[in-house]
Amino acid sequence: MIDLDTSLERIRLARNDGRSEEARQEAEAAVAATRASEDRTAVARALCALGGCARDQRDTEVAKRCYAEATERYRAIGDGDRAAHALRHLADVFAGAGSFSEAEPLYREVLSLYDTLPKAAPLDVANALRSSAICYERTSRTSSARSAWLRARALYEVAGIAAGVEESARRLQALDA
Repeated sequence: MIDLDTSLERIRLARNDGRSEEARQEAEAAVAATRASEDRTAVARALCALGGCARDQRDTEVAKRCYAEATERYRAIGDGDRAAHALRHLADVFAGAGSFSEAEPLYREVLSLYDTLPKAAPLDVANALRSSAICYERTSRTSSARSAWLRARALYEVAGIAAGVEESARRLQALDA
């Protein structure tokens, strides 16, 4: 059996050091090992790691498949917080590829999921709002973007993330220009 936490840490370190191929190989091994164990949470965690590695390498198709499967696995076990997190990354992959019409409903679903979670972390919700706001900006939906940035700024303040507060304020100012 794989020690998933150790493997995920090695993946994180390799990604941070720019060793994307090493990270991806480790993530692929983690997915294979966790699938063999049939631990649904472990498989989903490994899939998210592989999705991140695929994003690093601009392999959007693999990233989409990984995040979509991880989202479904988290939903199946009732882990709404992790499902929302994986779904946001899936939406980010679509947005990063310029597929905003596909990303937007996913962001709405993420925010809806967070609304059902009594203990959703303000930073997670703020990050989802940020991504959603950028998507709205790119599709010229200024009013929706403004609303998302206002909510994101408030949550970044609660979370104590000055960079998020500053970005939100800057984007709001640009929308009003």
